[in-house]
Amino acid sequence: MTTLADSVKKCNDSLAQLRTLMNAALAAKDVSDATSLQSRIQDMTYKAGLLAGDTIKADDATIARLNGQLDTVTKAATTAIADLAKIAGVLNDVDIAMKTINSIVGMA
Repeated sequence: MTTLADSVKKCNDSLAQLRTLMNAALAAKDVSDATSLQSRIQDMTYKAGLLAGDTIKADDATIARLNGQLDTVTKAATTAIADLAKIAGVLNDVDIAMKTINSIVGMA
């Protein structure tokens, strides 16, 4: 599938070829062809600018979507860290309780 970036590159390649043809027409003193090619170059340059703008908009949308996903993952990770801290506290309490029980059983 062709991406917007691929289309922009192809457009720029085509512009380079049109400029080469226009320069050849100018060298051959073919003003009519040179003028026609210049008009096509201007039109294609305008369209390439629009296409580049679309590429930027698509990239911005992708960045915004990824930032949203990153925010979700960050919140989930923060919650998981807090939950792990609670579990560590409970395990520490269990360890203290087991040591207390063992010391009581050892006294009896």
